[in-house]
Amino acid sequence: MLKAVNFTGADFFKTLLKGIDLSDCIIDGITVSDTRNELKGAIVNAGQAIELAARVLGIKIV
Repeated sequence: MLKAVNFTGADFFKTLLKGIDLSDCIIDGITVSDTRNELKGAIVNAGQAIELAARVLGIKIV
């Protein structure tokens, strides 16, 4: 598990994150080439899941 790593704006282009625990990290504005495939199986917290789902679905949560 990664502890308190700030990945803000990081580029995970063509990086499979399956099994990687990002739940304690800051992942705002990360870049992936294919969100569904690269993030499939990643471990995130509830807030991160909401942000990522909104991005994949193209919706704004208020």
